[in-house]
Amino acid sequence: MRIFVAGATGAVGRPLVPALITAGHSVVGLTRTASKADFIRRMGAEPVVADGLDAAAIRAAVASAKPDVIIHEMTDLTGATDLRHFNRAFAASNRLRTPGISRTTSPPRRSPKASCCATARSTGRTPGRWIMP
Repeated sequence: MRIFVAGATGAVGRPLVPALITAGHSVVGLTRTASKADFIRRMGAEPVVADGLDAAAIRAAVASAKPDVIIHEMTDLTGATDLRHFNRAFAASNRLRTPGISRTTSPPRRSPKASCCATARSTGRTPGRWIMP
């Protein structure tokens, strides 16, 4: 099975990608940072670099990958340590977890046959929204 992992170099993506490869899957790993592409290659996956909030870039990445499954694990937890201002600390992650999920998993942006899984969730007072195409 061909699996597209959005957030391949994050806290969940780092152990997930090798586990999927060990299970015999072909994995395409998305990262927004070009310097992390080699890390994805070393894990055994095919790297793709794109900003998770750039709809055109995500559309192109998913179309090029032609996945059977899309797994959304995008977060941005860098510097998210100020729990007194929870919404502000997690604002970047929440953007990836709400509009980012939509950009990654909505039907025009994925293979018509691809199934989607999103385990990252919105935090704080602003409710997240699950989009099930």
